[in-house]
Amino acid sequence: MKFVIKIDDYVYGEKETIWCELFSMLEDKDIYASIGVIGHLSLVNFKVNQDLKMKSLPRKVEIWNHGYEHERGEFLGQDLSRQLTQIAKCHNAIKEIFGYEPLAFGAPFNDYDENTVNACCELGYKYFFGAEYTKSVNAIKLDNLLTFETSKFYEEDEFYVNPVMSRFKKRYATAVQNGNPCVIQIHPRRWNLSGIKTFSMILDYIINDGGDFVSLSKAQSNK
Repeated sequence: MKFVIKIDDYVYGEKETIWCELFSMLEDKDIYASIGVIGHLSLVNFKVNQDLKMKSLPRKVEIWNHGYEHERGEFLGQDLSRQLTQIAKCHNAIKEIFGYEPLAFGAPFNDYDENTVNACCELGYKYFFGAEYTKSVNAIKLDNLLTFETSKFYEEDEFYVNPVMSRFKKRYATAVQNGNPCVIQIHPRRWNLSGIKTFSMILDYIINDGGDFVSLSKAQSNK
Protein backbone atom coordinates (compact mmCIF):
# COMPACT_ATOMS: atom_id res chain seq x y z
CA MET A 1 0.00 0.00 0.00
CA LYS A 2 1.37 3.39 -1.04
CA PHE A 3 1.20 6.39 1.26
CA VAL A 4 1.93 10.04 0.49
CA ILE A 5 2.62 12.34 3.44
CA LYS A 6 1.09 15.69 2.46
CA ILE A 7 2.39 18.29 4.91
CA ASP A 8 0.41 21.51 4.64
CA ASP A 9 1.12 25.12 5.62
CA TYR A 10 4.88 25.37 6.10
CA VAL A 11 5.95 28.95 6.84
CA TYR A 12 9.66 29.71 6.90
CA GLY A 13 10.77 31.13 10.23
CA GLU A 14 7.77 29.92 12.24
CA LYS A 15 7.67 27.03 14.73
CA GLU A 16 11.26 26.09 13.93
CA THR A 17 11.47 23.67 16.87
CA ILE A 18 8.49 21.71 15.59
CA TRP A 19 9.75 21.59 12.02
CA CYS A 20 13.26 20.56 13.02
CA GLU A 21 11.88 17.76 15.20
CA LEU A 22 9.60 16.59 12.41
CA PHE A 23 12.30 16.62 9.74
CA SER A 24 14.75 14.86 12.03
CA MET A 25 12.21 12.14 12.73
CA LEU A 26 11.43 11.68 9.03
CA GLU A 27 15.13 11.45 8.23
CA ASP A 28 15.66 8.86 10.96
CA LYS A 29 12.88 6.74 9.47
CA ASP A 30 14.22 7.36 5.94
CA ILE A 31 10.80 7.95 4.39
CA TYR A 32 9.44 10.33 1.77
CA ALA A 33 7.31 13.33 2.65
CA SER A 34 6.04 16.34 0.71
CA ILE A 35 5.87 19.78 2.31
CA GLY A 36 3.65 22.60 1.08
CA VAL A 37 5.13 26.10 1.45
CA ILE A 38 3.03 29.25 1.90
CA GLY A 39 4.84 31.79 -0.24
CA HIS A 40 4.09 35.27 1.11
CA LEU A 41 4.60 34.66 4.84
CA SER A 42 7.71 32.60 4.17
CA LEU A 43 9.25 35.27 1.97
CA VAL A 44 8.54 38.05 4.49
CA ASN A 45 10.24 36.06 7.28
CA PHE A 46 13.15 35.13 5.03
CA LYS A 47 13.87 38.74 4.12
CA VAL A 48 13.82 39.73 7.80
CA ASN A 49 16.16 36.96 8.95
CA GLN A 50 17.86 34.73 6.42
CA ASP A 51 19.84 33.02 9.19
CA LEU A 52 16.75 30.97 10.01
CA LYS A 53 17.06 29.09 6.75
CA MET A 54 17.03 25.32 7.13
CA LYS A 55 20.07 24.45 5.07
CA SER A 56 19.65 20.68 5.06
CA LEU A 57 16.14 19.41 4.53
CA PRO A 58 16.03 15.61 4.61
CA ARG A 59 16.91 14.26 1.18
CA LYS A 60 13.49 12.59 0.88
CA VAL A 61 11.47 15.73 1.65
CA GLU A 62 9.95 17.25 -1.48
CA ILE A 63 8.70 20.84 -1.53
CA TRP A 64 5.42 21.76 -3.20
CA ASN A 65 3.71 25.05 -3.96
CA HIS A 66 0.82 25.79 -1.55
CA GLY A 67 -0.13 29.20 -2.88
CA TYR A 68 1.22 32.67 -2.22
CA GLU A 69 -1.40 34.17 0.12
CA HIS A 70 -3.00 30.93 1.39
CA GLU A 71 -6.46 32.47 1.49
CA ARG A 72 -9.86 31.15 0.48
CA GLY A 73 -10.64 32.41 -2.99
CA GLU A 74 -6.99 32.74 -3.97
CA PHE A 75 -7.61 30.25 -6.79
CA LEU A 76 -11.18 28.97 -6.97
CA GLY A 77 -13.18 31.24 -9.26
CA GLN A 78 -10.23 33.40 -10.34
CA ASP A 79 -9.28 33.92 -13.98
CA LEU A 80 -6.29 32.16 -15.50
CA SER A 81 -4.04 35.24 -15.42
CA ARG A 82 -4.58 35.77 -11.70
CA GLN A 83 -3.92 32.11 -10.93
CA LEU A 84 -0.76 32.07 -13.02
CA THR A 85 0.49 35.09 -11.06
CA GLN A 86 -0.18 33.58 -7.64
CA ILE A 87 1.41 30.22 -8.45
CA ALA A 88 4.45 31.91 -9.99
CA LYS A 89 4.90 34.21 -6.97
CA CYS A 90 4.98 31.24 -4.59
CA HIS A 91 7.25 29.33 -6.95
CA ASN A 92 9.74 32.20 -7.00
CA ALA A 93 9.60 32.54 -3.21
CA ILE A 94 10.43 28.85 -2.78
CA LYS A 95 13.28 29.17 -5.25
CA GLU A 96 14.69 32.22 -3.43
CA ILE A 97 14.47 30.67 0.03
CA PHE A 98 15.44 27.07 -0.67
CA GLY A 99 17.07 27.12 -4.09
CA TYR A 100 14.46 24.53 -5.04
CA GLU A 101 12.23 24.32 -8.14
CA PRO A 102 8.89 22.85 -7.02
CA LEU A 103 7.15 20.54 -9.46
CA ALA A 104 3.92 20.01 -7.51
CA PHE A 105 1.01 22.22 -6.44
CA GLY A 106 -1.78 21.93 -3.90
CA ALA A 107 -4.37 24.67 -3.46
CA PRO A 108 -5.10 26.22 -0.06
CA PHE A 109 -8.10 24.45 1.52
CA ASN A 110 -8.03 22.17 -1.57
CA ASP A 111 -10.14 24.85 -3.34
CA TYR A 112 -9.35 25.01 -7.06
CA ASP A 113 -10.90 24.86 -10.51
CA GLU A 114 -9.95 24.10 -14.10
CA ASN A 115 -7.99 27.35 -14.41
CA THR A 116 -5.79 26.25 -11.50
CA VAL A 117 -4.83 23.03 -13.24
CA ASN A 118 -4.28 24.82 -16.56
CA ALA A 119 -2.06 27.40 -14.83
CA CYS A 120 0.05 24.66 -13.27
CA CYS A 121 0.47 22.93 -16.63
CA GLU A 122 1.42 26.21 -18.30
CA LEU A 123 4.09 26.76 -15.64
CA GLY A 124 5.54 23.30 -16.13
CA TYR A 125 4.24 21.60 -13.00
CA LYS A 126 4.19 17.82 -13.14
CA TYR A 127 2.08 16.90 -10.10
CA PHE A 128 -1.15 18.21 -8.65
CA PHE A 129 -2.91 17.41 -5.37
CA GLY A 130 -6.49 16.84 -6.49
CA ALA A 131 -8.67 14.83 -8.87
CA GLU A 132 -10.91 17.22 -10.82
CA TYR A 133 -9.80 18.65 -14.21
CA THR A 134 -6.48 16.79 -13.96
CA LYS A 135 -6.31 14.82 -17.22
CA SER A 136 -3.41 16.99 -18.38
CA VAL A 137 -1.29 16.58 -15.25
CA ASN A 138 -0.25 13.73 -12.93
CA ALA A 139 -2.85 13.83 -10.19
CA ILE A 140 -2.09 12.90 -6.61
CA LYS A 141 -5.73 12.18 -5.95
CA LEU A 142 -7.29 13.24 -2.68
CA ASP A 143 -10.22 10.85 -2.85
CA ASN A 144 -8.44 8.60 -0.34
CA LEU A 145 -7.49 11.25 2.21
CA LEU A 146 -6.50 10.08 5.69
CA THR A 147 -6.79 12.76 8.38
CA PHE A 148 -6.54 12.21 12.12
CA GLU A 149 -5.83 15.55 13.77
CA THR A 150 -7.97 16.63 16.70
CA SER A 151 -10.33 19.54 16.77
CA LYS A 152 -8.77 22.81 17.85
CA PHE A 153 -7.68 23.00 21.51
CA TYR A 154 -5.92 25.76 23.42
CA GLU A 155 -2.89 25.95 25.69
CA GLU A 156 -1.62 29.33 26.89
CA ASP A 157 -3.62 31.17 24.22
CA GLU A 158 -2.09 29.08 21.40
CA PHE A 159 -4.29 26.60 19.55
CA TYR A 160 -3.22 23.15 18.38
CA VAL A 161 -4.57 20.36 16.18
CA ASN A 162 -2.34 17.43 17.18
CA PRO A 163 -2.60 13.95 15.67
CA VAL A 164 -4.75 11.51 17.65
CA MET A 165 -3.83 7.82 17.61
CA SER A 166 -7.38 6.58 18.31
CA ARG A 167 -8.76 8.67 15.45
CA PHE A 168 -6.04 7.31 13.16
CA LYS A 169 -6.82 3.69 14.01
CA LYS A 170 -10.55 4.18 13.42
CA ARG A 171 -9.93 5.56 9.94
CA TYR A 172 -6.88 3.56 8.86
CA ALA A 173 -8.62 0.32 7.88
CA THR A 174 -11.07 2.16 5.60
CA ALA A 175 -8.27 4.14 4.00
CA VAL A 176 -6.32 0.96 3.21
CA GLN A 177 -9.39 -0.61 1.60
CA ASN A 178 -9.94 2.45 -0.58
CA GLY A 179 -6.77 1.78 -2.57
CA ASN A 180 -3.58 3.50 -3.72
CA PRO A 181 -2.36 5.97 -2.92
CA CYS A 182 -3.52 6.95 0.54
CA VAL A 183 -2.75 10.63 1.16
CA ILE A 184 -1.99 11.52 4.77
CA GLN A 185 -2.75 15.22 5.23
CA ILE A 186 -1.24 16.91 8.29
CA HIS A 187 -0.67 20.45 9.64
CA PRO A 188 2.43 20.39 11.90
CA ARG A 189 2.43 24.19 12.03
CA ARG A 190 -0.38 23.73 14.57
CA TRP A 191 1.21 20.91 16.59
CA ASN A 192 3.19 20.93 19.80
CA LEU A 193 5.97 18.43 20.54
CA SER A 194 3.43 15.89 21.73
CA GLY A 195 2.03 15.89 18.20
CA ILE A 196 5.43 14.90 16.78
CA LYS A 197 5.63 11.93 19.15
CA THR A 198 2.15 10.73 18.23
CA PHE A 199 2.83 11.08 14.52
CA SER A 200 6.04 9.07 14.90
CA MET A 201 4.01 6.25 16.47
CA ILE A 202 1.47 6.45 13.64
CA LEU A 203 4.23 6.15 11.04
CA ASP A 204 5.67 3.13 12.87
CA TYR A 205 2.22 1.53 12.88
CA ILE A 206 1.93 1.97 9.10
CA ILE A 207 5.48 0.76 8.48
CA ASN A 208 4.90 -2.36 10.58
CA ASP A 209 1.75 -3.00 8.55
CA GLY A 210 3.77 -2.99 5.33
CA GLY A 211 2.99 0.56 4.21
CA ASP A 212 5.31 2.20 1.68
CA PHE A 213 5.86 5.97 1.91
CA VAL A 214 6.53 7.14 -1.62
CA SER A 215 7.58 10.19 -3.60
CA LEU A 216 5.06 12.07 -5.73
CA SER A 217 6.37 10.45 -8.89
CA LYS A 218 5.79 6.98 -7.45
CA ALA A 219 2.38 7.93 -6.05
CA GLN A 220 0.80 8.38 -9.48
CA SER A 221 2.64 5.41 -10.98
CA ASN A 222 1.09 1.96 -11.22
CA LYS A 223 4.43 0.36 -10.51
